[in-house]
Amino acid sequence: MKKILLFIVVISLSFAAQAQQKTTPPIIVKKLEMGKSLQVHKDFSFDFIKVTEDSRCPTGVDCVWPGQAKVVVMWCKDGKEIGQKEVTFKANQLKKEPIEVAITNTKSVYIYQLNPYPTSSEKENLDYSLQITEHLSKEKREVKNIRTH
Repeated sequence: MKKILLFIVVISLSFAAQAQQKTTPPIIVKKLEMGKSLQVHKDFSFDFIKVTEDSRCPTGVDCVWPGQAKVVVMWCKDGKEIGQKEVTFKANQLKKEPIEVAITNTKSVYIYQLNPYPTSSEKENLDYSLQITEHLSKEKREVKNIRTH
């Protein structure tokens, strides 16, 4: 009888522990190749224009400085450019925290990663792409650092 009671207690505790664990839903990213455009937020397009700098320390190499990468992105509405920005990020920064690019005061795009990461054998003529997601905020906020035309 004691063994059955102990078994029931252990099972109950394990179910209780599972119920208390919060799961984070996965983040679904879109791949945006350099020179291409993706439809975001229904009425906007987000364009990956170019990489202006990629001095990230290649894998397999010991560097004094980890380096950085700079990319230029643009967003349009109804086929007309409404903003452009050069985004700078440090090596490995995107794996820790995405970079937010505000399109309007309630709509943003998050950049999660610039691929590929340079290696010691491949440092030039890379087929770059960004991993991005759309973000919608219910709170309006001031949009800064946007070059508009």
